[in-house]
Amino acid sequence: MYHRARSLWQEAAYVADLKDAVQDAPARWKAYLKARVTLESAAAYLRTPQASTEWPSAVARLVDAQRAAATAAAAFDGRGQAIAQVHRTYLYADLGQHAALMAAGYPEATAWHIADIDGYDGYDGWGLDRTLAQHVDRLIKEQDDHLTKVRRLSGVTD
Repeated sequence: MYHRARSLWQEAAYVADLKDAVQDAPARWKAYLKARVTLESAAAYLRTPQASTEWPSAVARLVDAQRAAATAAAAFDGRGQAIAQVHRTYLYADLGQHAALMAAGYPEATAWHIADIDGYDGYDGWGLDRTLAQHVDRLIKEQDDHLTKVRRLSGVTD
């Protein structure tokens, strides 16, 4: 009976700590998703024939979208780090991470990108569990590399 009571107390503490950590994470996630859609749209537009008529403006919109997505990802990571710390604190709890977030009232959290706490502290380990900002930085680098190659191969000069 003691072990069951202890487990129930630990679950309650886990859920309560998650509620404190989550705060405005749902709004930050929505802002990130909106910025990500804008980024993907701006990148896709550059591949259309229409973009060639306004190339500098289209590239400028991509750069603005990249900056907005990076900012939104970093903002979400602020909450992600707090959530990841709670998950680490209750690493051996009977309640799993997603179940704990659902119990805290955040069923949509299964879609959130929460890295392991070590990823937020700069330790990448095997490089498999990147933060959201790290994912966006990687995407931006890929986009920038693509634009550089297009510029080089198309002979566009300043």
